[in-house]
Amino acid sequence: MYESRLRPGGTLVIHVSNRIFDLKPVVAAGASELGLTTMAGRGGATGRADSNESEWLVLTQDDALESTLVEKGWTTLPGGDTHVWTDDYASILSALR
Repeated sequence: MYESRLRPGGTLVIHVSNRIFDLKPVVAAGASELGLTTMAGRGGATGRADSNESEWLVLTQDDALESTLVEKGWTTLPGGDTHVWTDDYASILSALR
C-alpha cells in the first residue's frame, strides 16, 4: 500500500526498533517483492543511560541514495531470506529475536 503512494524513485523510511521482534527481514522480504532495495541503519541515541539507538530501514530504488547511505555506514539487507508476509500468511514466531 505504501509503495503505491510513492512517486517514481521515491523512498520509504520505516522505524523498526523492537526488543522482542526482528522486523528487518520481514520488511526486506516485502520490499524485495516490490523491487525495492532495503538499507538498514541506526541512530538517535543521545548518550544518556536511558537512551537506545533506533533501528531504521530505507526502502528505495534510488541508486544515488543507496551509495550515500553505504558511505554513512548503512548496510544493504538481502530480500529473499524470509517468506513474504501477506494477509494470508504471517509468522510472528519467525520474527522473534
